[in-house]
Amino acid sequence: MKVILSFCVLITLCLNNLVSANPAQTHLSSFVHQMTLQRDSIKTRVNQWVSPVQITLPIAGGYIDLQSAIMGVEQTGLVNQSIWGALDTQINGQWSLGHRALISLHASLPTGKSLDKNGVGLLQVLLRNDLNFPVKTFGQGLNAGGALSVVHHQGHWSLSMGGGYAYKGKYNPVDSVANYKPGDEISGSLGFDYTYKKWVYRVTTTGTFYLTDRHNGLVVFRNGKQLLLQGSMLYTGRRFRLKAEVTEIIRMKNKDLLSNDQFLYELRDSNGNDFRAHIETSWTPTSFVTFFGTGYFKHLTANAHVPTSPIYQGNAHLFEGGGGLALSFGKAVHLTLHGTRLTGKAEDATLILSAFNLRGALSIVF
Repeated sequence: MKVILSFCVLITLCLNNLVSANPAQTHLSSFVHQMTLQRDSIKTRVNQWVSPVQITLPIAGGYIDLQSAIMGVEQTGLVNQSIWGALDTQINGQWSLGHRALISLHASLPTGKSLDKNGVGLLQVLLRNDLNFPVKTFGQGLNAGGALSVVHHQGHWSLSMGGGYAYKGKYNPVDSVANYKPGDEISGSLGFDYTYKKWVYRVTTTGTFYLTDRHNGLVVFRNGKQLLLQGSMLYTGRRFRLKAEVTEIIRMKNKDLLSNDQFLYELRDSNGNDFRAHIETSWTPTSFVTFFGTGYFKHLTANAHVPTSPIYQGNAHLFEGGGGLALSFGKAVHLTLHGTRLTGKAEDATLILSAFNLRGALSIVF
């Protein structure tokens, strides 16, 4: 049923695209992310392979993105285990409502792999915020939502406001657990932009409220409220581009209202304040080649739980840096190669982290 559902959606989107005057785009990519965790002399290695496929279709003055992927995860060390399978299918759309408003819609179709109890421990590792895995889950059921944003321009200044709602459907976290209903999400945002010549300066704040998670109708968990504060600047020249941003995510305390180890991996993203800094640069000497570099820092404070709690997370910090190049073969084919290296410490500096990420992407315009 899952495969039939996603196939029908794909066919429908492709038929709609036949009457569009704008070209569609297909993005094929793949990456490997290898993380090594060392405590004292004991090492654990987790390898993650992901191969996404993304189709972008222009429809009715906007666009729709359709994306899914195959993922494999392997852990070696004291415990050896592996899982692989499809991810949920993601559908995202965006349309302008004149020059002052924007509407976006999204849905997640449950095409992802169902896990047995042997895969829960490995998924707990992926979900941890302090380990920074690029993809954190195979899927979480049928979800849908949308957001509306409005903007007002005055000279060099712009003011934007928006609100959104995300519905989270029931799903089975593991084969032995059914009817788990994550809490829906309500969000609101406010932002200011200032544009001067080739520079754009931006300040944004977003608040998110999470409803309670339920199992068979019983409240089992509540995510803490979250406030995101972000400042950024963007320079766009003829050949050089620079983007820098800092983000502070303030997370309120999560509440484990009905303890059950079967759901523990749902709760692990439970850190305290989350600070991030990110910088990206690119240089395009010709229209066919672009070189780019990136730097990233994350610092997590310990959450509000006592160290003996099953959802306690200690402080952590991560550094990541790297770069790559993008090649254009005419206007229709683009190839991107990218690599980064990560180091850091987690669990109150008792766990040493090191990782690398290698990826390639091919974009084709039809």
